[in-house]
Amino acid sequence: MPELCRFAGMIIYMYFEDFGKHNKPHVHIKYAEYNAVMSLEGELLEGELPRKQRRMVSGWLAFHEDEAYVAWNKAVRHEHFDKIETTYNNGDCFKEDTIYGNSLSYPFACGVKNLGDMQLMVSFDNGEKKIYDASNLNGPVYQILKDKKVFDTVSLVNNTVGWCDGEVDIAPENLYFDSIIYEG
Repeated sequence: MPELCRFAGMIIYMYFEDFGKHNKPHVHIKYAEYNAVMSLEGELLEGELPRKQRRMVSGWLAFHEDEAYVAWNKAVRHEHFDKIETTYNNGDCFKEDTIYGNSLSYPFACGVKNLGDMQLMVSFDNGEKKIYDASNLNGPVYQILKDKKVFDTVSLVNNTVGWCDGEVDIAPENLYFDSIIYEG
């Protein structure tokens, strides 16, 4: 899973292949029904987050700036990064099934079907179905997907598709924007 940290009911993610849209090093945050993207400098780039949680994440990013940049640099090179431990951690009080809706400007994956030859049919929460060509994924983290047995384990992970219990994934906006409309 591309999870960087959990604290105060929030999950902070950093995705592989996630450097095109925002042009800034950033993290994705989930908190209850809120979804947001925040730069590593603490600027809200997209989505919504309550003021208190926005300030907490901004402070967390300032405190863990060096570790966050190390993780970012690894992610854009398609390498695994370490989770960042936090002193705020009050346990895993955030449950996946409390995520409702999407305040970002792209739809989330809500279904995936392996079509073979590294092609995926992905259903999105806006009703669209698209085809994603995973053969274009490059970098060390994606090498494992060349093994058909591994590729065939594709599943939904945190509103995108992933493999290996979420250790390998595709940034949700890239999954959407790099797919073609399914005409079937």
